[in-house]
Order: sequence, then C-alpha cells, then structure tokens
Amino acid sequence: MADSNTQGMSARTGLLAGCAVGFLFAVCLGVVGFAVAVRTSAAPPPPPPTPEEICRLAITKTAEVRGESLSFSELEEIIAECAQGYLDDPEARTLIDCLAEAPDGAATEACMDDPMALRSRRSEAPMNVDGIRTAEKAYHAEWDAFTTAGWTPPRLYGEDPGSFTGGGLDAFYNLGWMADGQIRCRYRTTAYNKASSAADDFVVEAECDIDGDGINAVYRANRAAKAAMVTPDDVY
Repeated sequence: MADSNTQGMSARTGLLAGCAVGFLFAVCLGVVGFAVAVRTSAAPPPPPPTPEEICRLAITKTAEVRGESLSFSELEEIIAECAQGYLDDPEARTLIDCLAEAPDGAATEACMDDPMALRSRRSEAPMNVDGIRTAEKAYHAEWDAFTTAGWTPPRLYGEDPGSFTGGGLDAFYNLGWMADGQIRCRYRTTAYNKASSAADDFVVEAECDIDGDGINAVYRANRAAKAAMVTPDDVY
C-alpha cells in the first residue's frame, strides 16, 4: 500500500512539474513573441528620398543614356533647378519621377517622349514670354517707347537645352531681361511705336521644337495680353 501511495505521489509530482515547465515555456514564447512584435512595429520606416536625391538619380540616368558628361558644378546647378521644379510643377515632378524610376535606357527615352514630359519642357516658353512682356512695359514707362530684340538664340536647340546667347542678346540686355539658365526655345520682341505712346505696342514671340520634329510651337504676347499658344497643343 505504501509503495502504491508513493508511486501515486510521484506521478502527481511529475505531472505538476511537467505542467509547470510547459506553462513557463508557453509564457517564455509569449514574451519573446511580444518582444519581437514590439521591436518590429517600433522600427521606423525609411525616410522618403528628397527632391534633390530624386533629381540626382534622374539627371544621372539621362546623362548616361545621352552620353553626356557633366562636371560637378554643372550637375549640382542642374540638380538645384530640378529640385525647385519638382516642388513647384506637377508635370515636371511626373517627368522627374519617371526618369528616376526608369530601369534602362529605353525606359528613359520613353519618359522623355511622353506628352506630359514634352509639355513640361515646353513650359519655359510662356513664362519667359511673360517675363519679356513685363520688361517691355517697364522699359516703356522709363523711355516712352518699346524696343526690339531679335531672335535669341538665332536658331533652335531642339531636344537639348542650350545657352541664351547670340542674336539679339545685347538688345535683350538693354531691355533688362535675360533668360535664367539654359533654354530650349528662342525669343524675340518687336516694337511698334506710334505717334502717341498710348498707341505704342509690341509683340513678344517664342518658338520651340522640344521633340525635334521640325514643327515649331509658338507663343505670343503683346501690350494688352499675356502669353498665349498660337499653335495646337500637341505641337512641342
């Protein structure tokens, strides 16, 4: 009988010990799982890339596809202009994102040929035409006459941008207007001074061939009206 009782107590003791070990194991697993979950959920997501970082990637890819070599100062200047456009212009942002995400050269070229991208690159024209218009009106207020400046640059650059130089550069300088950075379009302003200053007028024009197809997009403005496109919207 004593042996029987002893065996029963040993069995119960073993069962309790087993239960205690199992309970502790389960608790430990729960604590570890909770700690992992807390650690995982507490890890902050990586910060999104800055406009400068996105522009650096987009410009570098584009330069590689076109076989262009940019100096450090040129690259930094373009990145600064690009980042500002990224913040200010939704169409420019779309183009820059497309270029930054392009997996290869063919995709990069496709980004550049997208209509939204072409419109973004053409958008310099109305902005500059309105800038020249403002300069003409300020010139007239001082000199009681408008002035003329010939096509600058003399020819269109086409798909790639270039400097605002040649042609009527000196006349634009006297007018008090110069293009900011590189351009893709060319500009001129023609004065029509009459017998009275109230009747004086001028016409500012821009021509662009952003897609290089030989068909120019044209914008015009005058004393009374701001820049307006006079060619179809699908001409770049």
